[in-house]
Amino acid sequence: MSRSAAPFTRFRLPGLAVALASCLLGLPATGQGQVRDRDARIPRAGSLWIELAPEFYSWNEQFAENSLETADGSREPLFADYDGSVAARLFPGLDPMLAVVNQDANALGFTPLTGSDINLGDLDFGSIDVFVRRIPLAFQLGVGGFAAIEVLAPLVKTEVETGFVFDSTTADVLRAETALADPAAFFTDLDAAQAQLQALVDGGTLTPEESAAATQLLSDTEIFQSALNARISGQQYLFTSGSTAGQEITGYYGGFETGFQSFGIALPAFALPESATRSDLNAYFARDPVLGQPLGKVTRGWAFSEIEIGARFKLLDNFGWPERPEPTQEEEAAPADAGQVAVDSAGEPASAPATAPPTAGGEATPIDRPGIQYRTTVGARYRFPLSDPDGDPYLDPDVFLQQPIGTGQADIELEIYQDLAFGQRFRVVAGATYGIQLQDELVRRVAPPGQPYAYASQKATVSRDLGDFLEIVLSPRFALAEAMSLAVEYTYWNKGDDVYETVGQGVDASPLTLETSQTRHALGIGAYYRTTRLFAAGRAGMPIDLAFLWQTAIGGSGGQTPSAGVVTVSARIPIQLF
Repeated sequence: MSRSAAPFTRFRLPGLAVALASCLLGLPATGQGQVRDRDARIPRAGSLWIELAPEFYSWNEQFAENSLETADGSREPLFADYDGSVAARLFPGLDPMLAVVNQDANALGFTPLTGSDINLGDLDFGSIDVFVRRIPLAFQLGVGGFAAIEVLAPLVKTEVETGFVFDSTTADVLRAETALADPAAFFTDLDAAQAQLQALVDGGTLTPEESAAATQLLSDTEIFQSALNARISGQQYLFTSGSTAGQEITGYYGGFETGFQSFGIALPAFALPESATRSDLNAYFARDPVLGQPLGKVTRGWAFSEIEIGARFKLLDNFGWPERPEPTQEEEAAPADAGQVAVDSAGEPASAPATAPPTAGGEATPIDRPGIQYRTTVGARYRFPLSDPDGDPYLDPDVFLQQPIGTGQADIELEIYQDLAFGQRFRVVAGATYGIQLQDELVRRVAPPGQPYAYASQKATVSRDLGDFLEIVLSPRFALAEAMSLAVEYTYWNKGDDVYETVGQGVDASPLTLETSQTRHALGIGAYYRTTRLFAAGRAGMPIDLAFLWQTAIGGSGGQTPSAGVVTVSARIPIQLF
């Protein structure tokens, strides 16, 4: 489906799902790698964060490029590039198909077709829907209280569902094996008629003129029979009875019937079908010269799409540490053990005020900090794919209408995240990720977006350099209670043009670069439930971070930028290893 693998926005899922994850090992990724409930926190020293964050993407529209039909950035259905005349518009040039359907044209008695003569039928799409299920399993280990090591493995499955009608009445071409009701009986009867005519020639009862006519008639019918048999047995193509070529073939055979009747011999009846079928459409894709997967539902995965490894570092932090939630009346009456240290799972404060342990003089020191609090972390990750980029489940060049599980190439991602807290209730999380996508090689069928079905002869090994991307996230959050907050989240996504170059001799790869830049704006809402800080204070039964996020695209451009929506539910469990 996707000509340039399109990353999306990401998010997450609730999860005591560590056990579930161990059962699910094996999924693909369509977006960039990090999971979604992202902020500037990092685990405290010796703490391991385990996170499972299923993401569910879906879309059936894209942000179009300026054309006669659509304005730049307007939404158009995904099938806009796939709907229409199979021959005239959807294939880039008809020469390969013409070479196949015109072979033995003289033997079969029809005039070779030109591009304006051939019609493979029309496709009338009602829908193309893309679904991506992505389950990133992430691990973050805190080191020294100021750094974290990360590993992420996304398990992915993609599906492309199509709904279309094949207008068989507009098709002139069909499978040769369906041209005759009983090919074996037809050729047996034709052989018998030819044997009778040969016997007359051999018997010497014909005049020289009759013998010459009969000999020529035998030669022509044998050539016709050989060409027809080769098309039928070789699973090639013939024509409908109403097409120009079909009428010419029928008329040519009618001349044989007249000739044989002049010698008192009857030929078997010959009639071509009136129209093509859906199976004929499938044959156009599965046979020479296309040699691709017929149109229909395409599923990729479940499989791991890539592995990411990285590190994050804390630069600034004035939230204070240690810190615990404000004590209840019971806790004030019966304070916790003096040796207990109350912190969140990151080894960092929460926004609620608290009282620090007594100082050496025995007095409690308040650590509630009015005004603005901030925390800044930076990080870097390296992403590498797990299989060949031009194979299943990535971008198989023989599959049309597919959504790969990932890009299939390596990249380096740099990020910065900033937390700002304003008093007890309001916090803003902001982040930016810049991805440098590294060059690789793969096999592609070269065709522009408006002609998405390329012939097998247009396969080429190409050098691919996907455009670098920038993702910016802004998430204002309002605390309803100590553990519960709501958020509005905005995501900006931008990717530059891809660059394709042919490796060695072959098809010019430049059409693959068309409409590959992407810009998308997405807006959504989220809810967060976190007990890690309360657990550290002895006020929660277990530490866990749960998050829910729904987001949808509100604008974009580029031509093939998915107008995607995503739902994520995530769960993060901290485990203090040492």
